[in-house]
Amino acid sequence: MMICALKEAVAPKLNINTLAIIRQPIEYKVIGLAMCGFTCTVQPANKISINSGYKFVTQKDTLFIGIDVGGTRCTATAYSSDTCLIAQAQAPSVNLGVSVQRVLAALDDVLAQLSQTLERSLADVSIGIGCAGFSHLVGRERLLQWAQTYPNCHVTSDIHIASLAANAGAACGVVIAGTGTCGAIYQDGQLTQVGGHGLLLGDHGSGAWLGLQAVKHLLAVDDGCSVPTLLSHAVKTFSAERNKDGGKAPLTSVQYFSSYNSNEFAQLAPYVFNAARQGDTQALQMLESGLGHITELVNRVSASHTLPVFYLGGVMQPYLAIAQASFSQHPLLQTDLKPCIHPPEFGAMLFARQVSDNLQLIKGTT
Repeated sequence: MMICALKEAVAPKLNINTLAIIRQPIEYKVIGLAMCGFTCTVQPANKISINSGYKFVTQKDTLFIGIDVGGTRCTATAYSSDTCLIAQAQAPSVNLGVSVQRVLAALDDVLAQLSQTLERSLADVSIGIGCAGFSHLVGRERLLQWAQTYPNCHVTSDIHIASLAANAGAACGVVIAGTGTCGAIYQDGQLTQVGGHGLLLGDHGSGAWLGLQAVKHLLAVDDGCSVPTLLSHAVKTFSAERNKDGGKAPLTSVQYFSSYNSNEFAQLAPYVFNAARQGDTQALQMLESGLGHITELVNRVSASHTLPVFYLGGVMQPYLAIAQASFSQHPLLQTDLKPCIHPPEFGAMLFARQVSDNLQLIKGTT
């Protein structure tokens, strides 16, 4: 949760759910009010203790920004030097391999939002970015060029920042199941990635993969090679509603879906889960296959069951719910899988701090 006061605040009038007791009146420029787990003090003037766990942040405080550029959403969070959340911004986004321009537009958007909210330039702020599709060479090159417009901007993959966030920087295995799928082992400061090859070459079990399977099922039904189901009807209705174009002849299912990218296919994943909840056998088979792929990733990144494994991504919770309801003996439910301790943007912030600390160390030895 983020609370911001962007005007000149007179301390006696400021009350945080009646928990902040402020005894001396002062004029103080407040740019953010951060959620923290400890008592904080405001300077100058007399010391003002805020025991509710909130903290004032001023223009002079050191800030870090962590950004997670996912397959569907870009989330940017500003943190204080003691990792308190100050402000947050979001914008629609895509995988870097789908559209570099949309990724850069999302980054410009969220950074502009934070700069406005914080009422300060970001020139002196360390920024860490983790981006889906970072292995896309052309997209990565353009992203790195864009990052040079900020003096302290550092870029890596989405799986890297997720690995840092998952166990608060400690060794672990991580499985991402969202628009795409990917796994990683983070140990001794080294990252080993598993999967994450995109929809054409991988991403088995992902939201995009589920959407693609649903479309393939619809095409089989259209060809008379499979019987109609709740799922095929839902996907057919989905395409029909979006295939109305001012009196022009509607496209066939093949014509309509042939230009889809991973982000668009992932929009169909909820239809697969909804159909499965209603007992659709085709949807259940797809999800059982997807669960198998996710389980393989979990087993791989557990490093022979020596590391804790964490998960994140938009389809993981629906997968686990379906597994519990329809596949109660599934091997995935026998693993000690946990949700990540922190969100990916927290990992991006940790990454920015690591790089900044290393640069300071290098400067100190030269």
